[in-house]
This record gives sequence, structure tokens and C-alpha cells, in this order.
Amino acid sequence: MKKTFLNMPINLIETGNKIKQYREKLNLSVSDVIAQLNLSDKYDYIAWENGQSLPDPDTFINMCHLFSVMPSDIIKINDFKK
Repeated sequence: MKKTFLNMPINLIETGNKIKQYREKLNLSVSDVIAQLNLSDKYDYIAWENGQSLPDPDTFINMCHLFSVMPSDIIKINDFKK
């Protein structure tokens, strides 16, 4: 199943890289983020950073608050080629 945002295809790998970049910029460990987002499964978060999946919308917004960024700073949309 293809992931989309406002009917635009999301680049999961680049989005995951941005999630990791912002976590590292704040010197947070994966465990720190998991605790602050109240996640029950660390493998969900790891899958986000690895570009295998995306968080649910509420968790995504909470993560943006944690990282002090806008959602558009993290979500990377694939370029449309004609």
C-alpha cells in the first residue's frame, strides 16, 4: 500500500532520514523518543526511521512538537515526473 499525504506520495526513506536527523540534532536516543512519545513498541519507531512505515497522525504531531519542527519539515513528498 502506497503512503500518501494530501494525495501526494510520501518518500518513506527520506522522511525516515529526517526523523532520525531531528532526533540526533537534539541528542536524543531512540529510547528517549520512545519514552517521550509514550510508545509501547520500539520497533514501530525504528521502522519510521528506517523508512518502512509512518506513525499515526496523532503520534506524528506529537513527534513534531518534541522535535520543535513543522510537519512539512519531516514529511518528504516524491517529485512528480511527467
